[in-house]
Amino acid sequence: MLYEYWSLHPELQDIPIYYASSLAKKCMAVYQTYVNAMNEKIRRQIALNNPFIFKHISNLKVSVCEV
Repeated sequence: MLYEYWSLHPELQDIPIYYASSLAKKCMAVYQTYVNAMNEKIRRQIALNNPFIFKHISNLKVSVCEV
């Protein structure tokens, strides 16, 4: 949902968005690894535009909890 909003509002794309969850980072890697195990609808979507690759959202390298 956030990606779609950013796509429609390029003036916001200079503002960085981060997620600070190592678990989320690991989950995204699992989703990308097992694309073939997903249903047909998801596989078709991934062929057009992979929803598990974020162009405007980055992983925060050091979690706030670790500081």
